[in-house]
Amino acid sequence: EISLEASASGWFYDEDLQTGLLMVKTPVMTKDEAFTVTLGYGSSFEKVLAAECNSADHNVYIPAAQQFVMNSAGQIVSQLYVTEMCLSFGDDNDPDSGTPDCVLQPCSQCSKCVFVHDDNGQLKSGGSCIDQDATVQRLISYPCHEASAPGNQAWTFDARTLNLMNQQTGACATAASG
Repeated sequence: EISLEASASGWFYDEDLQTGLLMVKTPVMTKDEAFTVTLGYGSSFEKVLAAECNSADHNVYIPAAQQFVMNSAGQIVSQLYVTEMCLSFGDDNDPDSGTPDCVLQPCSQCSKCVFVHDDNGQLKSGGSCIDQDATVQRLISYPCHEASAPGNQAWTFDARTLNLMNQQTGACATAASG
């Protein structure tokens, strides 16, 4: 961030500020000069966090940030976007757990976004489950716990609110921009 202040142009992403803020600095231009800033998906997608359900205290100003529906294909689709964005295991690892983050990716381009919701509440894909990392309040991919003790890997879809709620903590899956 400090180097951005000293440079003529560039960008900086602050994951901790407002649950993720991208700052872009352009070179000095006149007001009449047209310019374009293009942001792409690249290798980093929007993270999915765990937050108190429907709470302005946790930057959830938009209820749709916590609304997810599991479709017949087993995809968990965010209701925040016009374009279908699916919960997926990302390519980047969570710095604390060392396992993949849960992210939102375009459903049409997603290779790791099909889940099975079992009788114990676990959402499984491959040999991994969606896990709430309680220390940093992120959703991550983690080896599935024993079926008899799913703990922080047990999830419920609330048909009324469309919340995806952790059965152990009561926290809701939340799109980081929400």
